[in-house]
Amino acid sequence: MAMACVATSSSRAPVPRRSPATATAEQRSDLIALKNAGISTVEKNSDGFQFHSVVTTSLTPGLTELTRRRMTDFLQLSASSRLRTYVKARNTAERRASMAGELTAFSQTLKDTPRVIEDYEIDQESVNNATQRGRGEEHLLWRVRLIGHILSLVFETDISTGTVIERKAA
Repeated sequence: MAMACVATSSSRAPVPRRSPATATAEQRSDLIALKNAGISTVEKNSDGFQFHSVVTTSLTPGLTELTRRRMTDFLQLSASSRLRTYVKARNTAERRASMAGELTAFSQTLKDTPRVIEDYEIDQESVNNATQRGRGEEHLLWRVRLIGHILSLVFETDISTGTVIERKAA
């Protein structure tokens, strides 16, 4: 079995850690023990692979989940790719409107297929002034509220021959 050593923040002594490739073959109780120890694991299930306890290095609440980081990267890279043609172009009112239109179209597409964006706002007014534009800078403030994720699911059951089913009138 492959092992890796990692130093913890509370101690200088190395802590043995199973690599993610090894953890996929472990029993469920072992995955839970690793998670409780703060170690990321990969679990193989019927749908493929699922990462557990994967966080970023952010200490800000709400910014720690990897899914949020991946969505942020996707949005920033996609938007910058769409807006790169405006760099070194004349800064006219028409071009500024076109930039906002490009970002609005991209944002609205993601909002209409509710997978990433819950809502968005584009601000070009409060973030720009004549001095900035005189230096050749154009600022766009893109505020995006992401769709939240179900981070845990508690599935409770009552399955037996004596289970009472109560139907509520619609």
